[in-house]
Amino acid sequence: MVSTRFVRALVLLSLAACSTPNVAHRDALRDARGALDRGDLVEATLAYRRACQADAQDKTSCQAAATFGNQALDAALARARPRCGPEKDADVDVPGCLEVLYPERQLEPAHPELLPLADRAGALAIVRCRTGSPTASEEAFSLGRCSTCHRRLDGTV
Repeated sequence: MVSTRFVRALVLLSLAACSTPNVAHRDALRDARGALDRGDLVEATLAYRRACQADAQDKTSCQAAATFGNQALDAALARARPRCGPEKDADVDVPGCLEVLYPERQLEPAHPELLPLADRAGALAIVRCRTGSPTASEEAFSLGRCSTCHRRLDGTV
């Protein structure tokens, strides 16, 4: 026979489970507020996207994800254009360009303006790393460091 204490515990447990708020939604909103406090629009956007996925009825989070995502992309493009867009390839700040674009590529990997800037910087990184065949171990090591550095900034490592 089932004890009364067991039945009561089971009822309380089921009531607690039914009344538990959406933890993923709550945690995502906490993360978004923390990111905004730090001024990190990319992380705030990603956190609001998680909140929206956790509770699609929360239109405020869904709208915040879109709003902060657009602000992050606009700010990144404004910072990237001078670094990535000079007409002369020699004037392109490859590490600076890739560093600015990397976080925003998490938001919109195929963004119509962001993608060509990142592609150009990546192509220039390869050209700059391969300026000649290494003839000494120091040159080979330098070439490897160059390649690894650019891949890290590019997000491929």
